[in-house]
Amino acid sequence: PRDRFLLADVAADELAAAIASLTDWQPPILPIKGGDIVALGLRPGPRVAALLARLRREWIAADFPEADWLRERAALLVAQALRDRK
Repeated sequence: PRDRFLLADVAADELAAAIASLTDWQPPILPIKGGDIVALGLRPGPRVAALLARLRREWIAADFPEADWLRERAALLVAQALRDRK
């Protein structure tokens, strides 16, 4: 986030205020874990890690929607993975 401010065409005082606003900023934490994926029926292992990575990318691309969105998406992807496995 700081890089965006530094690259922006703004006055120095605005830039300083914008950077100061980031002091306590923490990146969002993915609200779903591997155990949640396993609970949906996928066996522990590399497929869980791959599915979590995909969910993280989709969550970021969708601008960090609520956890319910992520759980629904996870359930859909797990169901698809289980169908593909058969």
